[in-house]
Amino acid sequence: MRIVRAALDLVRDDFSEQTWQIFVRTTLQGESCQDVAVSLNMSTNAVRQARFRVLRRLRQELDGLL
Repeated sequence: MRIVRAALDLVRDDFSEQTWQIFVRTTLQGESCQDVAVSLNMSTNAVRQARFRVLRRLRQELDGLL
């Protein structure tokens, strides 16, 4: 778990606050993309894309740590 926390800390500054909140809400807190999209006045697809960008970057970082 410490490795994941370290990777999260490393990639956090690569993203806007909104993108990071989308990632946190959909991935860490389990909210649906649709619910997050409605609350942020965005399309569901835009929320999915934002989440994907963070996950892709996180995977890249974890590949380097593992």
